[in-house]
Amino acid sequence: LSEGLVFGESAARAASLYADSQKTDPGFSASVKDIVSRRFEPRIDGDREPSDVMGIKKRLKKVLWDKIGIIRDHHRLTQGIAEIDEIRHKLDRMHAGTPAALVKILECSNAVLTGKAVALAALERTESRGAHFREDFPEEDENWRKHIQVQLSQGEIKISRIVSITD
Repeated sequence: LSEGLVFGESAARAASLYADSQKTDPGFSASVKDIVSRRFEPRIDGDREPSDVMGIKKRLKKVLWDKIGIIRDHHRLTQGIAEIDEIRHKLDRMHAGTPAALVKILECSNAVLTGKAVALAALERTESRGAHFREDFPEEDENWRKHIQVQLSQGEIKISRIVSITD
């Protein structure tokens, strides 16, 4: 978890510098308008749920700690991923009555996406290495001296193994 904080900050800084160096995407404004139109509703709509982001965030934290946390196994990881998907579905149905509520929903959506990426990567790594402990795979496996790449492609998280780690 501490690795996530340290490398998360480093990745955020690098992404910010990269984004600042790029030309503005002409589709960016349209994307923002689409997100806002789907999420920001000043009234309760029949097929939308009122926003309880704090409750969702609390549930997400519990799932991440209990199922994806320090000690993991295949069963808890798959349960956690299923619960994260339920949380994401619930978030997708929420509406925001104010800009502040919209920001909270979007922040929680990003946390859900990050949590799922961590869970999928942990499920993929069938060994214990460093701070990543799998009860069902308690030993290091030399065949796993690889990095895991996590990529968001068309709204879905894709996991792949990449270049072997060299000494």
